[in-house]
Amino acid sequence: MAAAVLDTAAIAHGLGIPYVRVIRRANVGKPGALSRGIAEARGEILVLVDGDTIFEPATIELLIRPMRAPDVGAVSGNTVCGDGRCLAT
Repeated sequence: MAAAVLDTAAIAHGLGIPYVRVIRRANVGKPGALSRGIAEARGEILVLVDGDTIFEPATIELLIRPMRAPDVGAVSGNTVCGDGRCLAT
């Protein structure tokens, strides 16, 4: 029996979430998808996650909260909190 093919873009679009924009593109792999997402982004803070990752409801807020501090930044996957703690390397 063949696995069912999901049209993820259609499902996401059908949810009708006003702050979610669905961008369709031929499969170019994860790096191409991330590059396109970054190029299309409109926000000041980007959180890039896999579509099949399951989070607790507050996870994204907890990830971005430290980024509100003016002395916080992230480069090459390294994130530093305002108090100097390293969140991810």
